[in-house]
Amino acid sequence: MEILIALVVIGLGIGVFLKMEGSSGNSMTGNSKMMRAGQLVEKNIESVRIGIARDTLLNWPPRDTGFTEGGLKLTRKVSAAFSPKDGSALPNVRKVDMIVTWGAFKLDSLDVTTYVTRRF
Repeated sequence: MEILIALVVIGLGIGVFLKMEGSSGNSMTGNSKMMRAGQLVEKNIESVRIGIARDTLLNWPPRDTGFTEGGLKLTRKVSAAFSPKDGSALPNVRKVDMIVTWGAFKLDSLDVTTYVTRRF
């Protein structure tokens, strides 16, 4: 009887350990995708800024775009930027909203807003 109880206790311990290990692996996968999404956003922002710096006439204002890279879907929306003081439009500034998604859940995304200017 004691051996049977010991086996049940050991089995429960192993079961709990395996469940925790699986949960930890899922968490690491999510963190990895979040980090890759951040890198994709950073790369896209730099690409926009470099394009503007190289040819202001051709690459201004930046354009809306969307693409998929490595299982991550990036959507970029460009809109007018407004002064926080008086709400007037800023002619040489654009607001850039980027959303990177990698799954069906709300937390499977990264939303970033930045501003770019025609002049550096």
